[in-house]
Amino acid sequence: MTLPAESPPDRTRTARRPTGALILLLLAGVSLAGGVGGCGPGDPDPRIAATIPRETFVQAYVELRVAALRNPEQRLPLQVRQRILDRIGVTEEELLTFAEVWGEDFDYMRGVWGEVDSIMRARRDNTEGPGARGNSP
Repeated sequence: MTLPAESPPDRTRTARRPTGALILLLLAGVSLAGGVGGCGPGDPDPRIAATIPRETFVQAYVELRVAALRNPEQRLPLQVRQRILDRIGVTEEELLTFAEVWGEDFDYMRGVWGEVDSIMRARRDNTEGPGARGNSP
């Protein structure tokens, strides 16, 4: 049996800047690494003080995700992503650093994703509630 030849990988995808999906993958990888860094058990990571506040990470993640979900391809053009980050006052590097620093703390990140989920549900409920999108009684 001969399999069809695969087409070459789409290089435009790999050249894009990281977004929510990459942050999730990064968090999973950091979490699975489980303490490979230089800090011992219980030692605080000195980078924590240099990370953005949790609220800023949550706000940025929610805004990027909502904007991506509104796009038919569920991907954000670079210009849109940058406008959102500029409005919030955060960089992609700061988001990634937050994910790297806090990714190993399962309880903390569970709280972060709980906040994201709660905000996303509230926004969905506000847009899909009675009277929205023709759902009026």
